[in-house]
Amino acid sequence: MQTVNGKSEESYSTTYFPGTLDAAQAAAIDVKAGADIGGYDIQLQRLHAVEVRGRVSGMDATPLSIVMIILQPVGSQPGTVRDTVVRERSGEFSLSGVPPGKYNLTAHAPDLSNRGTGPSAQRVIEVGQSDLEGIELSLAAPQAINGLIVAPEGRQVPRGLVVVLSSRERATQQADGFAQVGSDGTFMMPAAAAGEYRVELGATSSIGAGEDLYVSAIRRGDEDVLTKGLNVGSPSGERIEIVLKPNGGTVEVTVRSPKGEPLPETSVALLPDPPRREQTALYGTCVTDARGACTLHGMAPGAYHAFAAAQEARIDFRDPDSTKDLEKQAKAVKITEGDRQMVELELAPDEQ
Repeated sequence: MQTVNGKSEESYSTTYFPGTLDAAQAAAIDVKAGADIGGYDIQLQRLHAVEVRGRVSGMDATPLSIVMIILQPVGSQPGTVRDTVVRERSGEFSLSGVPPGKYNLTAHAPDLSNRGTGPSAQRVIEVGQSDLEGIELSLAAPQAINGLIVAPEGRQVPRGLVVVLSSRERATQQADGFAQVGSDGTFMMPAAAAGEYRVELGATSSIGAGEDLYVSAIRRGDEDVLTKGLNVGSPSGERIEIVLKPNGGTVEVTVRSPKGEPLPETSVALLPDPPRREQTALYGTCVTDARGACTLHGMAPGAYHAFAAAQEARIDFRDPDSTKDLEKQAKAVKITEGDRQMVELELAPDEQ
């Protein structure tokens, strides 16, 4: 990737009421049935913009006639994307009017004969004050992901488990792959797109007797997937193994206002401290009940911080930028095997 000086231009950016470029700071407007409302003026903002140019390789290896190029700001909401279509076998593409920022760049060759799944590529780019060129995207076919949940000796794999792939390159809560775990512990995703992923383990319901189990390792052959993530792109016949251990910690969390009032429907997250913060399989999340309380089971031993945020804030706890404003209210938690402890969090009025 190289940068060159190019012709500067200005572009109107997606703007949210009452005049912010950040969708998270947008204000809601209540429109009742049949009502006429006014006074909601939004002024579009002009930004310095440049051109992004690159090439998609691998088009010669596919009979597909087009490739979709999508450029979306990291952490943005739907509707803020720029896109174009590549039809030439040279694979060259260009996107104009792009403001400076961090973006997810995706190439996708839709295959309607295969339920829309086709070769793809993705990467994160930084756009500055000058035109950006020389970007290379290499198409790779979707791959089947096979795996096994390894339970402790003498224990069964809990029912209702699901394995989720989420992109390491997108700061969103969108799942990119999903597989139910069978009674024998096996799972399979038939067509995972090329990219870098986090592998996480969840449950469709309370897992009862398996509540003390936690993820101690995720590996594919010699690869440490828990720490480094999963690369889908080069063919691999090795399955993923998710190893569970017993005697995980239990943390009972209560969230209150500064006046001591319980706060229901509040999102709570227990995040491992660095350097394990990227290991999202170790995260614990819950939502408080009418008593302002919720419980996290099966937490891996180690150092954590507990965070709380109003549900409507839509905090993505995997994104450091989303949690930095919550740091002052977070509580340090140290978990040992079989540990059970209580944590009380306070949510400031401007965070409710």
